[in-house]
Amino acid sequence: MMTKLFYSNDFDPSVEVGMEVVENSHILKKRASTIFGLDYSDMKPDKNHVGIHVVALGDAEHYPMNRNGDLFSKEACEKYTPTFVKYGHVFQHHRNKDPSIACGEIKYAAYNEPMGRVELFIHADREKAAEHLARLEKEGSVPFSMACSVPRDRCSICGALRKHAGDESECEHIRDHLGETMDDGRQVGTFNDEPRWFDISFVGRPADRIAWDLAKVASSIPESSVKAAESAGVVAPDEISLDSEAAVRKYGYLRDIASYQDSYRGWMSKSASVVTVRDRYVYELRKIAHSKLDDGLVDRLREYAPGVALSATAEAGVVMDVPTFFKYACGPQYSVVEPFVASVKKMLPSVIDSLVKSGGAAKVCNDVSYDALDPSKSYGYAPVSDSIKARLKEASCLDDVDGQILRKTAEGYSDVFSVDNDLKNVVNVEVTQRLAEKYAAYELSAIDAIVSGRNGDNKAQTLAIVSSLNLKH
Repeated sequence: MMTKLFYSNDFDPSVEVGMEVVENSHILKKRASTIFGLDYSDMKPDKNHVGIHVVALGDAEHYPMNRNGDLFSKEACEKYTPTFVKYGHVFQHHRNKDPSIACGEIKYAAYNEPMGRVELFIHADREKAAEHLARLEKEGSVPFSMACSVPRDRCSICGALRKHAGDESECEHIRDHLGETMDDGRQVGTFNDEPRWFDISFVGRPADRIAWDLAKVASSIPESSVKAAESAGVVAPDEISLDSEAAVRKYGYLRDIASYQDSYRGWMSKSASVVTVRDRYVYELRKIAHSKLDDGLVDRLREYAPGVALSATAEAGVVMDVPTFFKYACGPQYSVVEPFVASVKKMLPSVIDSLVKSGGAAKVCNDVSYDALDPSKSYGYAPVSDSIKARLKEASCLDDVDGQILRKTAEGYSDVFSVDNDLKNVVNVEVTQRLAEKYAAYELSAIDAIVSGRNGDNKAQTLAIVSSLNLKH
């Protein structure tokens, strides 16, 4: 996925990209019916919001490419304009990770076919967007930007596709001549065939008027929209950065794990009560949260192709704990990561919380490094032996769950949980966090394989047990 950022002055003036406050009921009625195909009553904002008509971008059939060298075909505009409403919000200065701080909503989006451009109707919060609304009213224009995510773009000259800037499939046209006009009159740019729009932001302050005007003067200087997004720190939301059905499932599991972790913390710290039968059952599942494999079994698993070994652990209902996973993944190189393992275990719950709440979940959900093999396909690998499968079954948390709980209760099981996320004495925070994200990617792959293999029968149990496992010292 590539994230691209476009400023309103990136587009050719003929597109008339810009914002206009619409408070005249006659104008709103006309635009509601002719552009958006709606009734006036559907579009009218409440007293706390101001209606703004936005011309966002033009299609390649009617207008030249923008100064970033980007093009949007009529087909792409027609198909993906609704993503403005589905994924987008109105923000300030690209602070787009938390929709709760948005200063407005993108209420309606439409492709205006006669004009060949995408138009929006937003409701801006009178209080949160007051500075920008005052400028718009006084000066008649206000700088804004838009961001989208694309799985790939396409060279306008040779049609080469690239998944990210600088990848091996990037052609010389884009690499060396973006924005230039060839001898035959063709412009070198990139078609964005599948843009998912997620952000429209007010940018700048009244004091930035000089910079805004100078930027217009310099608009002939091409700048990559990918680089612009990187410079501004704009990142696409997780829900539109997931690149497969499996990644979408994993994202759901990740959110569930974070929720279960919160529940366990509350119960363990006594800040919350176990009040329902379901709560009591989930609380009891903590007693059987284990998936430790002895070193000899780990070594045996390493003799098989990773997909085969991970399929076998999934079939048995095993999600390896942090030390076991790194012993399996690293083998003889385990000594390199061993100094970090205790810190990874300590940091893991907070890393999972952060991935869900602050963005970045897509990178672990899209990771297929630890996926089990698809059981419907033939790969030609030797299967795991029956003796190893039997030993894995012994380590499973998901067989005879109720019996395991009863046995642990009779043994007087004692809890040793980390509920305060005390991250003191964490070894090298940056490395530890990256390793914790790698483990989280494995954990999600393991859960997906288990749940898919058991037709979802043990989904809730699996998620609760794994969440409890994450919190164990």
